[in-house]
Amino acid sequence: MLRVIKETGVPREVVENNYKKYLPKETLKNMILMLGTKKALHKPLVDVEQSNVDVVYIKSQYISQISELSSQYGCEEYSAFVDENGQVMEVRLQVDSVHPTQPGLRLLSLGKKRV
Repeated sequence: MLRVIKETGVPREVVENNYKKYLPKETLKNMILMLGTKKALHKPLVDVEQSNVDVVYIKSQYISQISELSSQYGCEEYSAFVDENGQVMEVRLQVDSVHPTQPGLRLLSLGKKRV
C-alpha cells in the first residue's frame, strides 16, 4: 500500500478505503478478527508515510518478507518421467527463479522405477 502511495501519489485515505485490494485474503481474515482492519492499518500507514522511506527499500523488504514467509512462493512443480538406459524413473521438476541457493530449474529424483 505504501508503495502505491509513494509511486503514484494516490492519497493515503484512498488507499486505506480500498485496503481489500492490497491485502491477501488470509491476512485480511486475521486482521479483521484481531483488530478491525481500517484501525489496524491507519497508524502504521501514517507513521511510515511520514518517515520518507524510499520505494526501492519498500520493495526489497516486501520481497524479503515474502521469501521468509513462504520459501516456495513462485515455485512451480511438475511430475515427469525420465528414461535412462531403458529404466524409466519418476522425477519432479521444480522451476524457482528466486530460490536462495539454487535458482532456476531443478530435477529431483523420487527413486521410483517403472517397468
